[in-house]
Amino acid sequence: SAAGFARFNYDDRKAVSASAPSSVGYAALERHFPISQSIPQYILVQSPRDLRSPQALADLEQMAYRIA
Repeated sequence: SAAGFARFNYDDRKAVSASAPSSVGYAALERHFPISQSIPQYILVQSPRDLRSPQALADLEQMAYRIA
């Protein structure tokens, strides 16, 4: 099986030349900001209830504070 030779990589920049404009831009960002600020991560929240109520929005804000 060739599966043992597979190498997974979640950094798309490794597939791009270091001299490519996007790579140069990322390098500049990394010199000034932590990687977590220049490449944000997103969380999808699903609920059977409407999340636009004041209580739901407060709960979402609290959740965002806890995971930040």
